[in-house]
Amino acid sequence: MSCAVIVFDASIVDCDDGGAGNNGMEGAVLRLIQCTHPNPLFMSVMSNRFATFVLMLVCSFNSFALDNSTGVIVTPLLKTTQSWDGKPIVYPAGQAEITGLLIEIAPGQSTGWHEHPVPSFAWVISGTLEITRKDGQIKRLQAGDALAEVVDTLHNGRNVGSDAVKLVVFYTGAVGKPLTIKHSEVTTDSLH
Repeated sequence: MSCAVIVFDASIVDCDDGGAGNNGMEGAVLRLIQCTHPNPLFMSVMSNRFATFVLMLVCSFNSFALDNSTGVIVTPLLKTTQSWDGKPIVYPAGQAEITGLLIEIAPGQSTGWHEHPVPSFAWVISGTLEITRKDGQIKRLQAGDALAEVVDTLHNGRNVGSDAVKLVVFYTGAVGKPLTIKHSEVTTDSLH
């Protein structure tokens, strides 16, 4: 990135680098530090730390956000602060633990009624999935769809298509906390 070069450009600093042989951005940064604080002890400690910090800062611009470029395609799947039923996402207390699962549901089959005590994010790879909440609200997902799953809400996922549903789910839980709580006592008929 050129922003650090512009900010610390050696051409705007009227200093002699004392024959240290610094060049490029690091030299400009070191010369700027030498001009503002000529103490040699300070320089020996701070110049390496500051130069490393600036180098990390400059190098990290590309790692914070990937942009589309030759050979790299970035496709946002989901960015949200709430689950698909509109409730805010709240992370559980405790030591964070992320779990990723590939889930496959055969045509005509369902997950059974269950709830998640932790937030999760799902992306449908193939098939058609219909999610029904206990109150009757329905969400239908096709291949390529993504959603933030409902939390602490009874629901059932059912494959309503002719192909297997494959979805990748990432749970943002906590160590020792279950990802899913099954409710086998609940059936679709018992809800009506």
